[in-house]
Parts: sequence; C-alpha cells; structure tokens
Amino acid sequence: MSLEELDKLERQRRDADQRYNDALTAFDAALVHAAPPAAAGLGADAAVPPIPDGWRGWSVRAVQQWLSPWIDRQHAFNARAAETIEVGEAEKLDSDQLQLPWK
Repeated sequence: MSLEELDKLERQRRDADQRYNDALTAFDAALVHAAPPAAAGLGADAAVPPIPDGWRGWSVRAVQQWLSPWIDRQHAFNARAAETIEVGEAEKLDSDQLQLPWK
C-alpha cells in the first residue's frame, strides 16, 4: 500500500469517527433526562409473622414473648438510625460540596 492510500484511509477513518461522535452527541441530546427516582427510605418491614396453630404455636408464642422486648428496642434503634442517615443524605444533597472532616 502506498503512503497516499494510507493517508486517504486515515482521513476516512477520522471522518467516520467524527460523524459517529456527532450522531451520538445528537442522540444523547434528544434523550429525555429524567430526575432520578426518590429513595424509598430505609424503613424495614416490622410485621410479625402469624403464629401457627397447635403445639408449634405454643412454643413460638413463648419465644416471641421472650424476645419481643429486645426486638422492639432493636426496631426503635433501627428507625432512629435510618432517620439519621436519611437526614444526613438530605443535608449532603442540599450542600454544594461534601465537607470532609480532615480538611
């Protein structure tokens, strides 16, 4: 292949790249850029599953009564932690830049 043919092929490649980039830029500009969906929150499902009937229900009920105070305290702690995180995230989104503690 001659040097002229190589130059011609290189120009064609650059022109094709430029047309592709222009088309991609136009396509991107035509897309509808929607806002990201709001977070659903960090709250967990705290519903207690139904207790079975019969002797299994008796043992499950005994364990549930024994663990309920601890589980209730854990749910309260989790709710406070989730609220703190959500407030912190909201404040971070409101600020223009992240304030790092070591700066």
